[in-house]
Amino acid sequence: MDYPKPYDAPAPSQEVRASALFVDLDLTIIDGIAVRMSDEELAKANLIESTMKQIDKAEMMGIPVVMVTRNSREGMNRVFSIRPDLEERFDEVLCYSQKSGLINGFIQSRRLDAKSALFIDDTQSELDDVQQNSEGVSAVETGKTDSIDLDRMPMDLAA
Repeated sequence: MDYPKPYDAPAPSQEVRASALFVDLDLTIIDGIAVRMSDEELAKANLIESTMKQIDKAEMMGIPVVMVTRNSREGMNRVFSIRPDLEERFDEVLCYSQKSGLINGFIQSRRLDAKSALFIDDTQSELDDVQQNSEGVSAVETGKTDSIDLDRMPMDLAA
């Protein structure tokens, strides 16, 4: 009797579709410290191209885009009154707390897979905080995101 040959199952994928994109504001989305800028400076401030590309991709894919910032809600209301083009880009804006806590809360409330979430920030201490306290979330420095494909994101990205 001929037995069927054993089936070699493919190895599990180490790539996943991003579940959420978390971004900082100052020096990550906008080129400067937004709440310290004059109204005129803020109105003319450039956006960081590499971060905006990832936001554009996430929006097209239906991936939630969340701003996490230590700025106060009042400070953010001022920023958004001058730059309404920014506010409309986010599904949610979370303010005035440790970023890992904001990210963890959002992931838990939406029941998302942390291993497929991406955090972009310009500050190494913030990246370290998220790497250490938001288990599974990939933390990447501003400007180093061009090669990240949100549809096939490696599960082992490091800051």
